[in-house]
Amino acid sequence: QHAELEGDEQAALKTLGLNYAFVLDAGERQAFLRGLLVTFELCVLTVPCSLAAGVASYLWERFGERRPVLIVAEPRQADCLTRSAIEGRPAVATGSVDSVMAGLACGETSTLAWRFLEPSVDVFLTLEDEEAVDAMRRLAEGSARDVPVVSGESGAAGAAALVQLARSGTAKAQAGRDASSTVLLISTEGATAPSVYAELMG
Repeated sequence: QHAELEGDEQAALKTLGLNYAFVLDAGERQAFLRGLLVTFELCVLTVPCSLAAGVASYLWERFGERRPVLIVAEPRQADCLTRSAIEGRPAVATGSVDSVMAGLACGETSTLAWRFLEPSVDVFLTLEDEEAVDAMRRLAEGSARDVPVVSGESGAAGAAALVQLARSGTAKAQAGRDASSTVLLISTEGATAPSVYAELMG
């Protein structure tokens, strides 16, 4: 838990993820997001170690033991966090780390970030590139109840992880949530590479 880190390590971790945690802190000052943060039960992250650690730190400080369930997803070929969870220590990815989700393609888990992520993350998921692309298209199309969202390959991975979670009985059981749960998805990019986005969208 948060208290397991020594004071100097907590300070270092906060520095590591300060800018990322600030995204949530600033958003909470907005009325609509403030209400969401009080009630959401599940936070899905598809992010590098430092961002995941920053958000996890924020959630611990903001909610303590009542923090939302935290899910982290990464490309299957850049599975360093999932491998770390299996091995019980910071690990390296088993794949090529070459993914369409370039912003998430980390080959090695940060030792400092892992000290905090290990007791904080409830579910680890890996994603195929095709799942991220499908999520990009689904977000761009919108629906009767959702406005279209332009999200890049790495940004849409959170939505892909949520779809995978809904379809996986094992992962859903680990998360302890169901269709009635309120979920916060964090998309970290739009169409940052317009030509790539257009090609993937067909």
